[in-house]
Amino acid sequence: MATHTRAEDPIDVPDRLPVIALRDLVFFPYMVLPLLIGRARSVAALAEAEREGHLVLLVTQKDPEVDDPGKSDLHVMGTVAHVAQVTSLPDGTARVMLEGLTRARIRRLYTSASSLRASLEVVPDHPTPPESGVGAGDRELVSLSRLVAGLYSEYTRLNERIPDELG
Repeated sequence: MATHTRAEDPIDVPDRLPVIALRDLVFFPYMVLPLLIGRARSVAALAEAEREGHLVLLVTQKDPEVDDPGKSDLHVMGTVAHVAQVTSLPDGTARVMLEGLTRARIRRLYTSASSLRASLEVVPDHPTPPESGVGAGDRELVSLSRLVAGLYSEYTRLNERIPDELG
């Protein structure tokens, strides 16, 4: 179990979660969206989430035309989401309000006739810098940030419509 902190509130993310495959949507942390969930496996995953702590793993399908996705049909990175509200509709679908919490990588996908579950690894929003100090990737990021800031400063200096305070 991993702990994810969101707005000063720690959230325990289990090592296994029910999976909902998304057809034409990539869901990111901090997003809040209503979705219609209608496929049998996804409705079952939603029911499991309601019983087990209101968390699901949302993963985008590689091909939205696939009706019953398996391991090879899903991306390995997804978003752990909190199921904030569920409204069951007469046709068997559910209108769900989801809040993205954190990114996660599927370690192993468990498929059954009724649902999808995954063992997962939470991926931190901001990688922890190495103990020895600034790593090569961090130095490159700092260098690129300085380059962009310098280019923006030059742009504001040359553009008469942008106030000097913004440069």
